[in-house]
Amino acid sequence: MDIIVVDEETCELVVDGTEGEIWVSSPSNCSGYLGYPSLTREIFQARLRNKVSRCFVRTGDRGIVKGEVRQSRNTPSFHRDSCSE
Repeated sequence: MDIIVVDEETCELVVDGTEGEIWVSSPSNCSGYLGYPSLTREIFQARLRNKVSRCFVRTGDRGIVKGEVRQSRNTPSFHRDSCSE
């Protein structure tokens, strides 16, 4: 399992101490929403910009990296952007 914190504007990893969106990649991740391919790409197939990486699920939760990922707040509705392929 990989848990990362990403700047949702740039789709790049944040530096320590910076808040961003928590993304998760795991063999047990859901593959998407049945009948909603566009939403599936946005939420379940997010990738880091300019990097070959596995797909991540965008949780919508906010977190900060301080040696480890710490959740800072839950965001029930969040802005989606172009972090998917």
